[in-house]
Amino acid sequence: MQLTRFITAGNVDDGKSTLIGRLLYDSHAISNDILENIQQHNGEIKLAFLTDGLKSEREQGITIDVAYKYFSTEKRKFIIADCPGHKEYTRNMITGASHADIAIILIDATNGITEQTKRHTFIADLMNVPCIIFCINKMDAVNYDENIFLMIKEQMNDFKFINTHQIEFVPVSALKGDNVVNRSNKMRWYNGHTLLYLLENFDPVQKGVELSSFIQIQYVTFENNERYFYGQVYGEFYENEEIIIYPTQQKNIIKDIFIVGKKTDKAQHTQPIAFTLQDDTDLQRGYFVLSTKNLLNESIENKIQLSNKHNAICIWMDETPLITNKRYYIQHHSFRTYLKFEKIEEVFNLDNLQFEIYQQQNISMNAIFRASFVTAQPLLVADYRQSDFLGSFIIIDENSHKTAGAGIVLKTM
Repeated sequence: MQLTRFITAGNVDDGKSTLIGRLLYDSHAISNDILENIQQHNGEIKLAFLTDGLKSEREQGITIDVAYKYFSTEKRKFIIADCPGHKEYTRNMITGASHADIAIILIDATNGITEQTKRHTFIADLMNVPCIIFCINKMDAVNYDENIFLMIKEQMNDFKFINTHQIEFVPVSALKGDNVVNRSNKMRWYNGHTLLYLLENFDPVQKGVELSSFIQIQYVTFENNERYFYGQVYGEFYENEEIIIYPTQQKNIIKDIFIVGKKTDKAQHTQPIAFTLQDDTDLQRGYFVLSTKNLLNESIENKIQLSNKHNAICIWMDETPLITNKRYYIQHHSFRTYLKFEKIEEVFNLDNLQFEIYQQQNISMNAIFRASFVTAQPLLVADYRQSDFLGSFIIIDENSHKTAGAGIVLKTM
């Protein structure tokens, strides 16, 4: 059964948690014991309590952290990330969007488009979420008025996107259940699909397959005079295939491939494998193994870059502001080396949604900025829009070992 990841975002009180609760409730994905916990004395179901799991969130009536929920229908499995609506939790929204297939952005029909709507749309666009669904919520509060829905849809169609997405608009009432799982009898003017139909029938994009087949080494063992390397396959690999190792750029040949301990002659996309090499080579955790056959394709070769110097858009996540002349760790999945910022070029203004020239202001928590940096060892990267795996990284404070920030490589915008 296919797995789809989606996030919900929008303003505080736009109904994100209620919408997820409605999805779970109407699709019969809630166990009886959980139903008992969220049922009020008068028999009413508090749908938002299904996602607002933190006690502080329930007391304040807001969503603070990213709340993850899992459910399935007959057609598909889902992982939901309910993202906070407050501006000061922008970093949580970015975390949720980083691996999402779909972004559901709620718009309150009684309030229309707000700065937070634009902010979350920008983040979903920047993180290249393949499908963005705008749910115009609380249609019951505006008497299911088609004109209000069409007005909001027209305004959002004017948004200037950086990337290409599948865009959908659905008028819903999360509280009443209109067009969430079941079609609404009160909006017969809407001839589109329900939200659940769109979720079940979206075909997730597998970014990275178009690049050269690669494996990043996660683990190395030595048994029976043989060195075994472990990692997840992107693309596909074959027995006796010639490979090139990065960053050392040594060539070798795959001798044996094992999947769940059984020898095979082929490994396919997303499969975790173990393999051995024909010649004993320095291959460490974090190193990349690429198929050489695809490197003959000039268009693919131009998409990947092995370099110590990089340009990226970063989000700062630490309560301690960025110190520009300080040394940090950069974690490129399982590979870690040192990073030092060369130049902070621009800082994103969350109010007007524009990048502005850096004026030596503090880079504090939730700040989004463009920067150039150097690394102690070269990294193998690609544009995030072509490979979210090769194009993403996190920044770690050398002293506290806390995650200080995260970034994506964008060669052009």
